[in-house]
Amino acid sequence: MPTCPRCGAEKEDRDHIIHCPSSDNWFQTMITTITTWMYKQRTDPMLLTIMTTGIKSWRKNESVDPTKYPTKYQNLITEHNSIGRKQIFNGRWSKQWGQIQQEHYRANQDKKKTGSGWAKKLLLIIWEC
Repeated sequence: MPTCPRCGAEKEDRDHIIHCPSSDNWFQTMITTITTWMYKQRTDPMLLTIMTTGIKSWRKNESVDPTKYPTKYQNLITEHNSIGRKQIFNGRWSKQWGQIQQEHYRANQDKKKTGSGWAKKLLLIIWEC
């Protein structure tokens, strides 16, 4: 197994790259890229917050407390905590991400976009980072 060229840790895998204290610049760029894309796609603002908070909390080995969010989003957070927050990077997401975004598009009369298409494109953005 390769060692990390940034910090010298024995194990360098995908999880380490995200958690590595020497990858702060890359991590911030990733969060900025995700945030910018989500904003341009007229993402439900709470979904944007939940996504970036979830990624940041996983990096810090912290949990996300669903009770700190509006009721509409609590099942999503609970389900995603159960799936595992690192699964965002593996493409294993709660279907509620797309469903809630679809509701947001409908509420804003954006009939050309779909929540499932939004989720697929967001996953590609994350993978490209």
